[in-house]
Amino acid sequence: MSKPNPSKSLPEIKNNLSQTNSYNKQRKNLVSKLTTLTNLMKLWSKAEQGVEIIKNILDYLTEMQTSNINSEKELAERYTEFVKSMNEIVIKHKNLENVRKFQKKKTSELKSAENQLRKAKVNYEKNSKKPNFEVKKPDLERTLKEKKSNVSTKKKELRNSNKVLKQTTREFINIKLKTIKSAYTKLTEDLLAFWRDEAQRHEETIGKLNELPEKLEEDNEEEEESKGSEIKSGSDSEKEEEKEKEKEKKKKKKRRRRRRRRRKIKRRSRK
Repeated sequence: MSKPNPSKSLPEIKNNLSQTNSYNKQRKNLVSKLTTLTNLMKLWSKAEQGVEIIKNILDYLTEMQTSNINSEKELAERYTEFVKSMNEIVIKHKNLENVRKFQKKKTSELKSAENQLRKAKVNYEKNSKKPNFEVKKPDLERTLKEKKSNVSTKKKELRNSNKVLKQTTREFINIKLKTIKSAYTKLTEDLLAFWRDEAQRHEETIGKLNELPEKLEEDNEEEEESKGSEIKSGSDSEKEEEKEKEKEKKKKKKRRRRRRRRRKIKRRSRK
C-alpha cells in the first residue's frame, strides 16, 4: 500500500458521508468492506500459518486505498499501522519456517546417529562370539564410543533447536495475536459506528481471540511432544527415561484441561 495521509477519524468520515446524497448506499458499501475484512481476520485467527490470508487482507486494503470512492480510501487509511504489523508478521513467519526446517534436520540427524549406534552394538555383539574377538576388540570399542558420543552431541543439538523453536513460535504467536486483537477491536468499533447490528454479530469473536494465545501454545507443545515421541532411544535406561517423560506429558495435559475448565466456569459466572 502507498503511504497514506494521516488517518481520518470516524466522525470526519461519517460527516463527509452525510453531506452526500447517497449516504445510505455509501454506508452500506463501507459496512460490506468492513464485514469482509472482519471475516478475513476471523479466518486468519484460526489458520495455522495464514500467510496466504495475510496477502488477501493486504490486497483487499490496497484495493480500498486505490478505490475511486473517497470514503473507502479514508477508511483504509485508518488501518495503516495494522498493515505495518502484517508485514512484520510475514517476516517473523519466514523466520519461524527456517527454525522449523532446522529442527527437522536435527531430528533426522539424531535418528541417523542412533541407527549407527545400534548397528555398532550389533556388530560388537556378533564379533564378541568370534575367536579373534580380542584382536578386534579395541577397534570395536572405539567405534562404539564414537557412536555413543555422536548420539549425545546430536541430542544436545536437538534440545537447543527445540528451545529456539519454542521461543520463535511464542514470539510469532504473540505478535500475530496482538495484531489480530487490535485490528479486530478497531473493526468492531468501525462497524458499530456505521451499522450496529453487524458489529454486535462480530463482537463475541474478540472474547474468543483472548483464548487463542494459550490454545496456540498448547498446539505447538503437543506438536513438539509428538515429534519427541518419534525419537526412540537404543538402551534400556533411555527407554525408561522416555517412559518417565511420557508420564510427565500426560500430567501436563491433565493440568491444562483442568485450567481450561476453570476458566470456562469463571467466564460463565461473569456473564
